[in-house]
This record gives sequence, structure tokens and C-alpha cells, in this order.
Amino acid sequence: MAPRRSDQFLSSALCVAAAAAACGVPPDALRSARRGRANVAGARHLAVYLDHVAFGASLSACARAFARDRASIRHACARVEDRRDEENFDRAVAALEQALRAQRRLIETIAFSFSSHPTGDDS
Repeated sequence: MAPRRSDQFLSSALCVAAAAAACGVPPDALRSARRGRANVAGARHLAVYLDHVAFGASLSACARAFARDRASIRHACARVEDRRDEENFDRAVAALEQALRAQRRLIETIAFSFSSHPTGDDS
């Protein structure tokens, strides 16, 4: 089953926040239509990669979420994958993947709780 748009928004938003924090750039810069400086482009590459790899978003879904074309998304993923040969970078990306999956599970659990009891009471 294809992920719902709200699920895709959640995963890309989590990836943007994580990559921006890890790279020390403002999250809004990653969503900009402009390429930006090298550090912003690198952070965007990381966010795209995390969305594609950690959450299984398709290249097309990533392209929509980040307002890029599929070729740019493929390029971003390849750039990050090439850097994973560096031990420290690989360890950091693996930790981000694990943390993002845990964060998403937590948010989904909370969202399910709200949808089961929208008023907050158990009656």
C-alpha cells in the first residue's frame, strides 16, 4: 500500500529537522527552491537520503516533498551513499536513521491515541 500524503509529510518533515540540526543549518533553507550554499545543499542531500532510505519514500515522493526533480533526488542519494564509506559519517547517518524511525513510531503511537480518543477522555 502506498503511503498517505500525511505520512509522507511527516517523514520528510522529520528528515528536514534532523538533517538541519545535524548540519547546523536552518530547516527553512532545506525547503528553499534555491540550491543554497554547499552546507545547505549537503544538509538537503542528507534529508532526502534519510527520507528515501530510512522511511522508504520513493524518489518521486521525495521529489515532490523537496520540490526537486527525480534526477536531483537520485544525485543527492548517491552523494550521501558515497560518503558512507567514511566511518564517522556512516556512524552518524546510521544513528540518525535509527533516531528518526523511533521518533516516527512515537508520533504515530500518539496520533493513534488521539484518533482513538479525540477528546482525551476514555469514555
